[in-house]
Amino acid sequence: MGSHLSAVGFSKVKKRTEWDELITQVIEDPTERYVTSEHDEEAYIEHFKSYGPDFGLVVRGTLDEEDEVVVDTCDPYIDAKHVMDVSEVEIEKTEDDSTYYAICEEEETGTEIIFYLQNVIEYLDIDNLQDVSIQGVRVVGLAVQGTVILPVEKDDVDKVIEEEQDAWYKELIKRAREGDDEAEELLDLQAEETSQLIRERLKKEDFLSVVEGYFLPDEKQDATYSILGFIREIHRSINQDTKEEIYRMYLDTMGMGIEVCINQKDLIGIPSIGMRFMGICWIQGKVVFA
Repeated sequence: MGSHLSAVGFSKVKKRTEWDELITQVIEDPTERYVTSEHDEEAYIEHFKSYGPDFGLVVRGTLDEEDEVVVDTCDPYIDAKHVMDVSEVEIEKTEDDSTYYAICEEEETGTEIIFYLQNVIEYLDIDNLQDVSIQGVRVVGLAVQGTVILPVEKDDVDKVIEEEQDAWYKELIKRAREGDDEAEELLDLQAEETSQLIRERLKKEDFLSVVEGYFLPDEKQDATYSILGFIREIHRSINQDTKEEIYRMYLDTMGMGIEVCINQKDLIGIPSIGMRFMGICWIQGKVVFA
């Protein structure tokens, strides 16, 4: 995921030699180092190097017979602060065994999320997943471009109606998950009515005035989503090596909270509470094991 280096403050890294220098830094001077053995003959490693508060680079690979690191991947990482409640989590690895993805469903909204797994070693060290409980997940989106846009105007009555509809929708999600057929039918009906309403409004209104938020998967890239959501929190950080400024935002998108990180250079507009963020994000995160 070299294209997402900018999200953690490495926007100027373009050449292969610069990329190799970063990998060497992480391997030779890691902030944290983890080793495990999924199979008797092969040891898996993770080297994390921090370049700011809760963000940096991670090198993953294996150790050869001389204990030298054979690099599989080097990716930017960010430790999300908020724990997301999920109904269930499945973890799958890619065909080359070097990358793991987690699949989960957000508890209240029923939104499915696929994300690149950060805590691979912790997962591999668990002998039987059925013997541990999962408290939730911490996920964050790394964006290489984004825009701050105005919120949709609402009066007090609109806000009250929206809160009531959200509560009703979340209750239907809960009932449907428990096997209530009527709730599933009502959810399908609501989705159809909402889709029809949006189509009618789009004939006369601007898209961003009609659609308040969305969380849509990219069909071409794994764990990548188009996101539009209200900004609820904003934090600024500095990459200690490059001095580039990073924005970390907590968004509310369709009733689901999710964190997003973006380089100040890649963001159009100045973020503020109540405004909306729109961008394309690579989602990564940790499963929180009890």
